Amino acid sequence: MRRLNLWTLCLASALCCLVGAAPAHADGELKWMIDIDEEPIERRQATPDEVTTHAAVLKKAARKSDTKEVLAALEAITEFHHPDFVKPLLKLTLHKKAAVAATAAKMLIDRVDEKGWKSLWKNAFSQKVNKKRYAVRSIVVVGMGRKGMELD
Repeated sequence: MRRLNLWTLCLASALCCLVGAAPAHADGELKWMIDIDEEPIERRQATPDEVTTHAAVLKKAARKSDTKEVLAALEAITEFHHPDFVKPLLKLTLHKKAAVAATAAKMLIDRVDEKGWKSLWKNAFSQKVNKKRYAVRSIVVVGMGRKGMELD
């Protein structure tokens, strides 16, 4: 019975986001939707210099409240792939601005491993800050569906 209830919650939140019926967020900055058929972005492995630079920027961005600055830092790593980016991105899924948390969750879909998925799920569904952020939850569920993962 618990599994059915979890699936119902996940499916309902994913469908609400996909059809645009998700409730408005307090900050009003979340104006995008995730496309379930969207192809993953091809990323190149970041060089050690790029990793050092961008990881430091991401860590600083996590402490900022200005959405535009944080989203710019996230945009800067779009083309790169490196395991050192996962931890700061996971931290950003708990950001106080919904747009930042949703963008970080979307960026993590193609970057995390099995352990990372557990952390991402925990951040989206167990943390108080994301309790009513249906977009963040939907992104995680859609991402897990893309990867063919099962919800237990």
